[in-house]
Amino acid sequence: MAGIILGFILLAIVEIGSLFITAKYISTINTISLIMFTLLVGVILGRSYHGGYLDKVKWHLRSREPAPEEVIDGAVMVMGSKLLMTPGVITDVIGLFMTIPKVRAIARAITRNFINKRMAEGKNYFFFKD
Repeated sequence: MAGIILGFILLAIVEIGSLFITAKYISTINTISLIMFTLLVGVILGRSYHGGYLDKVKWHLRSREPAPEEVIDGAVMVMGSKLLMTPGVITDVIGLFMTIPKVRAIARAITRNFINKRMAEGKNYFFFKD
C-alpha cells in the first residue's frame, strides 16, 4: 500500500515538473490549452468506449473465464481515455499511445497478461477488493 501512495506522489511531482517544462517551451496559455484539449479528447473517448468494459473484465476475472479481445480492447481504450483526462504531459502521452491501434496491441497484451496472472493467483479483482 505504501508503494502505491509513493508512486502517486512521485507521479504527481514528475507531472508538475513536466508541465512547467512544457510551459517554458510553448507558453503557459498553450500548455493550459493542451491540457484542456486532451481532457476533451479523453471525455469524448471515454463516453464512446465506456460501455462497461471494465465491469466486463471484472466479471470475467470473477468467473475465471478468459476475456474476449473486444472486451480487453475496450478496457484499454477506457484506461487510455482516463489517462487523457488526467492533467499532465506523461499521462497524456501514455493515454494517447493507448488509443493508437498499433500501440494498443501492446497495451492489450500487457492487460491480457495482467488478467491471466490475476486469475492464476486466484485474485478475482483488479487492484482493490470491492
